[in-house]
Amino acid sequence: MHRRAFLVSTAVSGISVAFAAPVPKAPPANFYLTCSDGIHVVNSEGKAKDPLPPVRAKGFWVKDATVSPDGIWVAYLATLARPGHEGPDRAVFVRKLADKDDEKRLTWRKYGHLLGWVGGTLYYRGGDDMEAKDTGDLFVTASMKVFAYDTKTEKTVEFDLPEDHLPEYLLPDGKAVITEKWTTDGKTATGKLCRVTLAEGKVKELLDLGKDTFGGYERRGAMSPDGGTLLGLWTVCKEAELVGKGKFHPFGEAQLSRDGRQVVDPVLIDTATGKKAELELKHERGPIGTRWAWSPDGKQAAMVVSKNHARKDDDPPNKPETWDYVITLFAADGTNAKQVATVEAGLQLGFDWR
Repeated sequence: MHRRAFLVSTAVSGISVAFAAPVPKAPPANFYLTCSDGIHVVNSEGKAKDPLPPVRAKGFWVKDATVSPDGIWVAYLATLARPGHEGPDRAVFVRKLADKDDEKRLTWRKYGHLLGWVGGTLYYRGGDDMEAKDTGDLFVTASMKVFAYDTKTEKTVEFDLPEDHLPEYLLPDGKAVITEKWTTDGKTATGKLCRVTLAEGKVKELLDLGKDTFGGYERRGAMSPDGGTLLGLWTVCKEAELVGKGKFHPFGEAQLSRDGRQVVDPVLIDTATGKKAELELKHERGPIGTRWAWSPDGKQAAMVVSKNHARKDDDPPNKPETWDYVITLFAADGTNAKQVATVEAGLQLGFDWR
C-alpha cells in the first residue's frame, strides 16, 4: 500500500504555510493459520490474537481453506464420500471470517480445489459429470473448469480448460492458471507444468516434471503478489513406477508409486520461463504438509511446518489432538530466515499472509 501525504495549510504571522500532515500507518499484515479449532491470527512479530471461529461444514470433512486479501472472507473446501459415487464429492463454502453460522455453499464438484483470490473474487476448480470412455469401469472427468465467484454480486463465471490440464495455482490478475498435464504409456508417466490463459485457453509449457514433482504429495505452493514466482517444494524420488490403468490420476486410476527415498527442496519457479532455482532455506518435513505464503508486498515469504505436540500427563484423555506450528519468516530469495511464532492448534487447513 502506498502512503500519501496530505497538504494542510495554516497561518503563521499572516503567511499561509503548507506542510505534509502525517498519514496513519496501515495496520501490519497478519498471518492467518486456519485450523480445525479456529482461525489463528498472528502478526509478523509473532503475537497471536484470540482465534476466530473455526470453519465448519455439517456432514463434511473440511480439507482446505484460504482467507481473502482484505481479511474479510474465508473460503474452504469440504469433502463428502457418498455411497455409490466414484470418489468423493467436494463442496466449496464461503463465509465472512467472524460469521460462523452464515456460510454459503457454492457448488458440488469432482476434484474440487481452491485456487485463490483476486480481490473479493474466489477462484476454484472442478470437474463436471463423470462418464466412462471405453475404459470399462474406469472413470475419467468429462471436463475440468475454473470458476470465479464474486462475493459482491454472488455471481459465478466459468472457464473451460484444455483436455487433461489440472489447474493448481492462480495468477494474481485472474487471467491465467498454472496447470499440470500428465500422459502415460502404461508403465511411466510424463508430466509438464504449464501456464494456461483462462479466456483463450492458450497453453505455454513451462518445464518437464518427469518423475519429479513440484509439490509432490504436498501441493501447497504459493504465488507471489506480482504473479512472477511460485514458491514451494520440489520432490525428487529415486525410483517411480506406474500403478493402475488408464490416464494418470486424477483423471484415471493410474498413480505413481515411489520408493520413499525422496529429496525435497524449497524452490522458486519463474511463471513466465519455467526456470527453477533452489533456495538456501532449511526445511524440515513435519507430519502435516508444509504451507507457504508471501507478504502482501512480495518482499518476504513465510513457511509453516508442523511438529508433533507431546501430550502432558495431566491432559484429559478426551483432549483434541493438537500440533505445534512453527512459522518461519525469510527474504524472497530464502535468506535471513528466522522463526517468528509457534502456535499450538488443531489440524491445519490453510496458511495466508494478509
